[in-house]
Amino acid sequence: MKQVVSRWFTRTPVLMAAVLCACSSQPEYFDAKTLPPLVTPDGIDSQRLGQLYPVPEQTGRVPTKSLIPFPPTVGVQDNANIASLQTMDDQLWVLNAKSPATTWSQLLSFFQGRKIAIARQDLSTATIETDWFEQAVQPGVAIRYRLRLDQGMQSDTTDIFFRNEKRIGTEAVANISLEHLQDRAHANWLANELIVALNNPNAAVGDSYLATTIDLPQKVKLTDVNDEPVLVTIADQPRLIRALNKALDENGLLLYGSDIESGVYHVDQYTPRDKKSRWGRFFSWGSDRPDSKPRYTIGEIINHLPNNSSVNTLFPDVSKRETDKKLSSIPGYLLIIRPLQGQTIIYLRDGYGNELAGDKARAILDTIRLRLL
Repeated sequence: MKQVVSRWFTRTPVLMAAVLCACSSQPEYFDAKTLPPLVTPDGIDSQRLGQLYPVPEQTGRVPTKSLIPFPPTVGVQDNANIASLQTMDDQLWVLNAKSPATTWSQLLSFFQGRKIAIARQDLSTATIETDWFEQAVQPGVAIRYRLRLDQGMQSDTTDIFFRNEKRIGTEAVANISLEHLQDRAHANWLANELIVALNNPNAAVGDSYLATTIDLPQKVKLTDVNDEPVLVTIADQPRLIRALNKALDENGLLLYGSDIESGVYHVDQYTPRDKKSRWGRFFSWGSDRPDSKPRYTIGEIINHLPNNSSVNTLFPDVSKRETDKKLSSIPGYLLIIRPLQGQTIIYLRDGYGNELAGDKARAILDTIRLRLL
């Protein structure tokens, strides 16, 4: 026993020296300064920050050697109207002009401010499920929601979709999709309440560090296919058509007509007049806006496209017929939509279906891309 104790005391100075040498090799430890305590920014309460940066429950496992980074500084969002109600046929959703990470924290803040408990959060699927609540519901009726975030048409926007479930007394009713609007009154109420909260300039909310792990695929991007500039989108067809119809009828672009079945739009570009000008408000000086009544219909244009390889790639039926007449002076461009392996490719060609030279197609397609919502 004495020998064991003696050996321990003999080795202890050696161990202490090794530890001190290790510390002395890291001089930043000696230069470390004490930081002031964290202060919650104005407009953000510490209780809500607990939801943005939740502390996981202890499992008793030994920590790994992997470094877990600290959350970044909480940023206060800009004060601007950023959310709007979107409807299409029987669909309803909220479009938020913020990233999914910001939208996630805004939703948590929205529900907590109304004392609606969150039953489950799943960052991997970008979904939030509420507990049962009775706000704006008939007596004896409770309701809960499942909110799913989806990437908007623009990279810095987020779509918020809803599913809800009613409970009358103790009886649970099957899932009701808001796309079917079987409970439109409550859907509109919740959506409008959320929009008011999202657009409230005094309700500053910090970004959720954990929500930065939400990985949603980009809806629309400008790229090249066979050296031709195109738009590639994974948006579903009805949503894409709706977005294109709005984007192609804005200032600077003119929509002559469309044939959805053929996947062809006839569009044109013009220089809008300066509405700020003293005379521009009354005259069309400075504007080359084309006539909104084209000479030919889209059907006539398609039936008389030239038979060549460039056209045949998008209109294979052209090679099966004899083109005996060429239309003259077709204005503008053809925006052509074609499916490809679960995606949609959008081409821009001249009025005869031929590829455009130079960067003209790229510039116009990028203008359209930035207007899609």
